[in-house]
Amino acid sequence: QPSTEVSAYRLQPSSVGQSHLVTVGGRQFPLANDFTIVLMDLQLIQPNPFVPLSRVDREGLNRLRESIKAHGFLRPLTVMPSTLGSVIGDQTYWLISGERSWQVARLLGIQRVPVRIQDVAPREAIQMVLAEEWHLQHLPPMDRARLCGVLTEQMGMDVEEIAERLAIDRQQVEETLLLLELAPAIQDSLNN
Repeated sequence: QPSTEVSAYRLQPSSVGQSHLVTVGGRQFPLANDFTIVLMDLQLIQPNPFVPLSRVDREGLNRLRESIKAHGFLRPLTVMPSTLGSVIGDQTYWLISGERSWQVARLLGIQRVPVRIQDVAPREAIQMVLAEEWHLQHLPPMDRARLCGVLTEQMGMDVEEIAERLAIDRQQVEETLLLLELAPAIQDSLNN
C-alpha cells in the first residue's frame, strides 16, 4: 500500500495568480517554480510512455548501484503526475529523469526515493529528457532519434523548434531523425 503522504499529492490553483499548491499528507505547500521535492514510494513511479528509451548500460547501472549504496541518492528523480485531478490515492507518476536511479532503487529493494515533482506537459517532459541527455551523451543514437520522432510526429514540433530547444544545430536534428528511416537491423546495431 503506497504511503498516503505522497499519494495524496494533487495540484490546485491558489488564490494568487497562476501558481499552484501541492497537498502532501493533508498539508498544502506552494509549488515553487512548478515543482517540489518529496520522498515517494517507488511503486507509484512508472516509466514515461512518452520517452521511449531502449537499453540500459549494465556496467553503468552497477557503478550507480554501488554509489547509491555508499552515498544514497545525490539528486532526486524528476517525475510528473501521470494524470492531473486523479482521485486521492490513485495518483501515479511518470519519470522525466533519473530512470537509471529508478532501476537501481528497484534492484536494491529501496521503497522510498527522493523525487522532484514537476508540473509539465508531455511535450515539455520529452524536451527536458532530450536536453539533459543529449549534452551528457547518455542516450544511444536510436533513443535520440525516437525522442526527436515523438516531438515531431506526436507533439507537432518542427526541426527548428527542437534544435532551438536543445541549443544544437538544425542539421544534427535532421541527421538524427534520418536514423528512423534505417532498416531495423541497422537501428539495433547502433544501440549495441
